[in-house]
Amino acid sequence: SSGINAESGAMNLNLHFISRLQDVTKPSQDPDVAIVKSTTIRLSVMILITGAHKALALHYAIEGGINHMWTITALQQHAKAVFICDEHATMELKVKTVKYFKDLMGIHNALIEPNLPK
Repeated sequence: SSGINAESGAMNLNLHFISRLQDVTKPSQDPDVAIVKSTTIRLSVMILITGAHKALALHYAIEGGINHMWTITALQQHAKAVFICDEHATMELKVKTVKYFKDLMGIHNALIEPNLPK
């Protein structure tokens, strides 16, 4: 038996991985949330979200507040998190949010295009 049951499987699995990391501290304002301070925080994280069936997850990841029901929301605090999604995955986002990120991508592409090798 793996020690993981249907009710607390995710919790046991998360604790298994967190216990292997070196520096784990608990913030005073919320003792149930462990913040992992290690070199892995310096790594880039890329999340690929495709399809309308993942639209709600993308909504919570970008527009929702950080909460324990949607663990993807924790990436809002990650310094190097990148979300890549298709048009269908943006169905639950506000129009302003989609427009903002599309405009931002246009500015980014305009800045790097002159520097691309020919």
